[in-house]
Order: sequence, then C-alpha cells, then structure tokens
Amino acid sequence: MRASKLGRPVKPDAGRGPGRAGPRDRAGAPRREGGSHRALNQDNATPLCKDNGPPAHRGPSFFCPEGEKCPPRMLVEGEHMAQKHILIDACVAAAAFAPRTTRSAHLVRRASILLQSPSTQCQPQFLIPNFCIGETFAVFEKYRWGASWNDHVKKSHLTPGQFRAARLSFHHAIHNGATLLQVELNRYHVLCLDLISPINAAYRIKRNRKSKNKPLKKKSVTPARTYDLLLVSMGIWLQRQLGHENFVIATGDARLASVVKRAQSANLGRPIRQHLRDVAASLGLMYGPDIYPQVVDLVHTRMKALKSALPGWAW
Repeated sequence: MRASKLGRPVKPDAGRGPGRAGPRDRAGAPRREGGSHRALNQDNATPLCKDNGPPAHRGPSFFCPEGEKCPPRMLVEGEHMAQKHILIDACVAAAAFAPRTTRSAHLVRRASILLQSPSTQCQPQFLIPNFCIGETFAVFEKYRWGASWNDHVKKSHLTPGQFRAARLSFHHAIHNGATLLQVELNRYHVLCLDLISPINAAYRIKRNRKSKNKPLKKKSVTPARTYDLLLVSMGIWLQRQLGHENFVIATGDARLASVVKRAQSANLGRPIRQHLRDVAASLGLMYGPDIYPQVVDLVHTRMKALKSALPGWAW
C-alpha cells in the first residue's frame, strides 16, 4: 500500500479486468463506459433524454441512448423559441387599440389576439414603420373629432374617454419599443418601392364583380396608396435582413395583400418583368416570387393559412 498526502493508507485502484468492480458515481451506481450517464448529441453536443424522459434541449429530433426516438413535446418556459418579426400596418394597430375605428369585428378580434396575447410556438417581435405611427394617431383623431361631418365616423365615433385611453395605450406600446418597435424609413426602403409600385400601376387589382342578384355597378377602382406601397417596400428590405421564414406583414387591407399576391404571380408582362429584374439587380437582390414578403390579411385569411403564417396564437 502507498500512503496518501494525509498519511492514510490507500488501496490500489481497481482495474478494469475480470472480477474487478468499475468506477461508481456519487449515488453508488456503476458508471457506464465513456463516463457520464447522459448521452450527448454528436451534432450539437447537447444532452439528450434518458429512459424516454423529456429531452434536455428542443431540436428537430431526439434519440435516447438505446436508439429509440422520443416523442415530441411542447416548449416550456425558458426554452429557446424561433423569433418571428411581424411588421404591423396602421389599420391593425388602430383596430387593436381603438376597436370602434373599424367596422370589421374580424379585424378587431385578430388584431387584439396578435398584439395582446402570447404565442406558444414563436417569440414575436412587432415592428411598426414610423409613418404608420402617424397614421394610427391620425385615425384616433378622425374618429374623435370628425363626427360632425364625416359619414365614416358618425355611427362609430370615439368618446372622450375612449380617445384618451386609445392614445395613452398606443403611446405606451411604442415607447422604447415596449410592444411595437419603431422602424425608420430609409433610402433602401424607398428604392425598393420600384419593385412593387409598377404592379400597382400596371394592373387593375380590385375589379368590380357582378353579384348573384344585383347588376354590375361600374365604380372607379382606386389603386393602393403610397403609404401602403412603402409598407411593402420596407418589408422587402427587412426580409432581406431578417430572412424569409422569419418575417411577415400583418395588415387588414385586402387591396394591399392582393397587390403583393399579383406581384408574386408568374403571369407578368415581359417588359414589366424585365424592369423588376433590373431593379432587383441594382439593389443586390435576386428577383423572384420570394423577393416579396409574406402578407397576412387578418380580415380575409382563412384559419389554416393564418395558423401557418402566425403559429402559436389562440386564433
């Protein structure tokens, strides 16, 4: 026997030969070959589950040490969730903070759920253009002071209390990015306008259709406004920075969604398609349908498509 530093006799180490006991862990249980009893994923060196228990890290798939695939599970608090960047239109913000400013109960419900309830499948980052902030405040003013002459406001104007509450809540939401992070309009957003404005000008997006029991009424078709197009052009550049899968525009304007859908179509005229290709090349972008961001119309989008674009909310 050899002596330890404290002068006490120490037994020789038990080897790995036959009849010799191997090393044991703190609980006294035999330790597996290779050291730790927790297996590691060779791809990312993260601990996997043991005995079909819950995995230690959420990923595309999990395997127990015995080779059996573990069932998927829901994310728990503290685990990593993919971030989703959502660019908010002014009509969505106005509907969420002042429901009387819109006639669409569908938009009010979905906008409120989106901005005021959490998602269980993604970590949302709400963005709002600086010009949409001005538009939202202007909507509040319109429905507070325009009841005396504006036909849109007479039946659904804001009371003084509702007006103050809407302004205060929206101000708190945009202050220091508490809920809505302000995005400043820059030169690249303006340059990307040339990728969507030609579609809005060349094609009659919203057509007059004859109803079943009513004759066709000829009405002037109004194209999308410049602010609507700037929202899309800002989204084109933000998507380039954030990634196509991580970015979406939320609006309540069916016309805006239709313009983007038409821009993604393969049935564009050759001259306009070549123009868009040249503009994209000058901006360092690859022209194609994916150059345009995904736009979700909260009023008309069906539930399946809504859950796919914005997963995890209690729609």
